[in-house]
Amino acid sequence: MRYIFVLFLLLESSSCFAVLSGGSAFSIKNGVKAVINSVVEIVVVYKNDGHEGLDSSDSSRFFSYTGDDFKSDQQPDGTGFIVDETGYVVTNCHVLGSRQKIHDNSIEKIKVILYNGNEYEAKIVGVDYRTDIVLLKIEPKSKLFCVKFADSDAVEVGDGVFAVGNPYIYKNTVTFGIISHKERDLSGQIVELGSGGDLVPYMQTDAVINQGNSGGPLCTCDGKVVGMITIIFYDGVRNTGISFAIPAKIIQQDIEQLRKNGRMKRSWLGISVTPFNKSVSDALGIGDRCGCVIQRVEEGSSAIAAGVKSGEILLSINDSNIAENSNMEYMLTNLPIDKVVPIQIMRDGVEMKLSIKVGSRSDEDKIDEANDEISSKKNVPCEEIDSITLGVANLTPELRKYFNIPADVNGVLVARSDDFRNDIPVGSVILKVNHSNVKNIEELRAELQKLMNNGAKTVAFYICDGQWKKFYIPVKLKYSLHNTKNNNARSAPTTNLNAGATVIN
Repeated sequence: MRYIFVLFLLLESSSCFAVLSGGSAFSIKNGVKAVINSVVEIVVVYKNDGHEGLDSSDSSRFFSYTGDDFKSDQQPDGTGFIVDETGYVVTNCHVLGSRQKIHDNSIEKIKVILYNGNEYEAKIVGVDYRTDIVLLKIEPKSKLFCVKFADSDAVEVGDGVFAVGNPYIYKNTVTFGIISHKERDLSGQIVELGSGGDLVPYMQTDAVINQGNSGGPLCTCDGKVVGMITIIFYDGVRNTGISFAIPAKIIQQDIEQLRKNGRMKRSWLGISVTPFNKSVSDALGIGDRCGCVIQRVEEGSSAIAAGVKSGEILLSINDSNIAENSNMEYMLTNLPIDKVVPIQIMRDGVEMKLSIKVGSRSDEDKIDEANDEISSKKNVPCEEIDSITLGVANLTPELRKYFNIPADVNGVLVARSDDFRNDIPVGSVILKVNHSNVKNIEELRAELQKLMNNGAKTVAFYICDGQWKKFYIPVKLKYSLHNTKNNNARSAPTTNLNAGATVIN
């Protein structure tokens, strides 16, 4: 009992000397020494900003802490680490700001400050918003210390880890904890809020993490990098002990592609899917089989060649079954490119097997196409409904003509979709919520409110798309969010647990 109590105190104090084995202390100081010279501060200077650090007008990066004790002009925007002795550095995309700020020339310069205090201006080599990773390059005068990577697949729940970062004004801070869970799927929350990093099976840790740790390494006890800290849960009062890191295998994949091509190329089948989980199956009365609704099949894709059709249910791919909590985007974009893989689908209630050749495309191609579609429809007046992340409008003769909607199609128009990962395309018409018809926004709002009052977290929209194909799409409800913005904070992505709401900045 004595040893258990002492272990609890040591873990609670986040001591870096802190695990007991057979009654003797075990130190991670050698592991810390192996990595700490490779950890850097990231400072972003924006044009027309007047100061260095976070542009506080960027509402996607607020933090709810309001303590004056942590305000400082010297506070970094985040952390990074050196992955090559010639000056390649990785950090989170959100450390640099929003996607728009990175692309619209708002950044004047990015400073990388080494452990010894030397400063260098960095250039962006490549950006991967789907994993929230950016690769930077500095030009050092001599070779640098760089990290070594661990096998993130081999690390197990319960293994000891430590984080190194620059929280608040406390640079080069080390905290200790364990791997609490592996392969957490946060894609639903991330997509819902329009944030980056949806394409990651996250590692969870209880190491103490705070704003400023973003982009810093999570390390094994011998000092090898097993992940990159990127998201923390925060209840508005204190650190909750729940944080998430991008696994090392994802970081290494990004480094290789971004360094070579400046952008990411991933597997592509030409289908858009949404997980068809048990709650939706129950709502539609079709049993409890898990899978994905195939919403759209793109012309000229390998899916078309394989005979896949929209409205079918995908049950497995490459011999991997679709589980209720599967991150489908991660699964579909990490298939072996140019290989033929088996898929199992359900068509009109009948299961069948098909073979499909895996293609590829750049993520930026998908983003550009989606942005073009969104931009062409951006001036359509619409209303927002708190529980869903779409702009909707009542059908009028003018809108029917604009979107070429037949007179016999009655429902609520999807007039705006701000996120390229949204599953319902602009110009679609919502015909039903579960089995209830909706003819206007008032009926849609009332039906959603009724379901929310009954505790529903997911509903099924029966839609008619731009090709006048009708099918169900699962939609995750978004409950009211309670936030407090601190304009002076430079923050890590955080999740507010108040009222069960999820907020990722």
